[in-house]
Amino acid sequence: MSSQSTTSSEAEDHPVLAESPKSDHAPERVDLEAYAKFFPELTEKATVVSSAAEEAPSMEEPLAQLRRAFEHAAQSTQSLAPLVKLAFPEALGHPHTEPLEVLHACRNTDARGRMLEEVGHCLESNRDLGSFPVVYNYDALVQVPPSRPLLVTDDRQGHPAEKLTFESRFEGGNLRRAIQSRKPWMLDSSPVSPAVLGAGVGVQEAWLVPCGPQHQLPAQPHWRPDKGPLFTLSFMLRFPHASGDVCYLATAFPYGFSLLKAQLALWLSRCDRSSILMERQELCRTLSGNPVPLLTITAAQSSTPNVMRPHVFLTARVHPGETNSSWIMKGIIDCLLSDKPVAQQLRSTFVFKLVPMLNPDGVINGCHRCSLAGQDLNRQWSFPEEDTHPTIYHTKALLLYLAHMGRTPLVLCDFHGHSRHFNAFLYGCSPPHGQAEEEDSTSGVQVLAGLLHEVSPGFALESCCFHVERSKEATARVTGWRQFGIELSYTYECSTAGCNQGPNAGYHFGVAQLEELGAQFCEALARLRLTSEGQLDLSAHAELLSTCRAMRRGRKEEPPVESTDSLEDEDDTGPSGADSLA
Repeated sequence: MSSQSTTSSEAEDHPVLAESPKSDHAPERVDLEAYAKFFPELTEKATVVSSAAEEAPSMEEPLAQLRRAFEHAAQSTQSLAPLVKLAFPEALGHPHTEPLEVLHACRNTDARGRMLEEVGHCLESNRDLGSFPVVYNYDALVQVPPSRPLLVTDDRQGHPAEKLTFESRFEGGNLRRAIQSRKPWMLDSSPVSPAVLGAGVGVQEAWLVPCGPQHQLPAQPHWRPDKGPLFTLSFMLRFPHASGDVCYLATAFPYGFSLLKAQLALWLSRCDRSSILMERQELCRTLSGNPVPLLTITAAQSSTPNVMRPHVFLTARVHPGETNSSWIMKGIIDCLLSDKPVAQQLRSTFVFKLVPMLNPDGVINGCHRCSLAGQDLNRQWSFPEEDTHPTIYHTKALLLYLAHMGRTPLVLCDFHGHSRHFNAFLYGCSPPHGQAEEEDSTSGVQVLAGLLHEVSPGFALESCCFHVERSKEATARVTGWRQFGIELSYTYECSTAGCNQGPNAGYHFGVAQLEELGAQFCEALARLRLTSEGQLDLSAHAELLSTCRAMRRGRKEEPPVESTDSLEDEDDTGPSGADSLA
């Protein structure tokens, strides 16, 4: 069952946990030596060569090179249902050259008229959907064999169709059914992932009414009364081009698994091996057999030996529908592999371990929040099971290995998208200390938030929250803090809408702006001041912390921001404890 939920646990009164982070990391039933291969940098004078087969640099144009790499990568992507095509925008890396889209202003001027129109249709026809033609039925197409090889065919369209046609059998597509009901087309699908429509001859516009289960599929398998209002989303799509045009629909810029694999191949082929130590390894396999890539990035040579550099551990895309987290991660990797001074400084100072996509199966199969096991993987960090949650199990094992070696990461950050708030912001962890909770002079949890406030105009310091509620015990950030003692353990949230502050206030985030957030995150990391032992130097950030605390004191009485990493589901309850993987 889907683990999507409609309520946020931060909207409820949950007890705040007061225990301090634990320091005992004795693993049970985990062969830690099996994970030593993922940390060659911990060996003196380690020379890392990518385990992936590399090609000589290509003389192709960048877009042509990306398309070729994408088509090649897609052939090995494993999906549950057969795929018949590749999405054209994905093959081009989603180039976004249009002006930023203005944030929608809610106007309900025609709501009453629309409601009366719907009531009239119901009274006239009893609204029996069985009497309307089904123009696209995914269930009836599941048995159709997949197309091989998968190709981008949108730019090779032949004769235009005679009517509006639909297709979603491509990576990330999740349209299940399209019903022609008088004027509107009823679309039965989950949100976020794209569906494609082919415009027929003479079709200039179509009313689309998504009726998917985003707000009707709670994780609990039972019926319950809903006290709040129910909404129906409808919108009009105009086809500006000639008949036969192909249009992809998505509520956010998609970022698929095959696109990630293609860009990984290009990053590896373009990496300057003389100055950058970069490795791509296969951490594990997903439930459907897809490889989970693990990246290591640091300096090839530096005055600070590899074994002495603190680790920065970054993850993203545990929730497939939060595509913006992947674009931010791309911005981070682009920055780390660049020749910018800040990138050189970061590579010389830190060892970066990155898991760019924690839930490839969910991304491939068009899930919004859950994995193929039907569970929210960001609720499994306390006791992940190797057979059911392999990506979380093995990612946590990496943290266990580092702790076992006395190299607990300095920073752990899990990137997410947020559907209820503007801008970007952090969730961190700090134990309560009475009413002076955020005045603790020994806590540096707010340092990174303060640095992001300095370098990132789209980052909202006032939206950050550093409380720990019981409902979040099994998330990545709380597990990193409580079980491993990582003080700088965060969830980085980015609005799926846009900004209400800074130069982009009033506009949606575009791809370039999301990638820029990633680069700004790197800039903030570069401003961290460390001791000779590689720990955070609080004295060097004393003035910054005072400023942050002064700014946050002004909003203490405000209600906490609802967090997407705190959505309640059936997996929130259960045992919690340290250093267990199964």
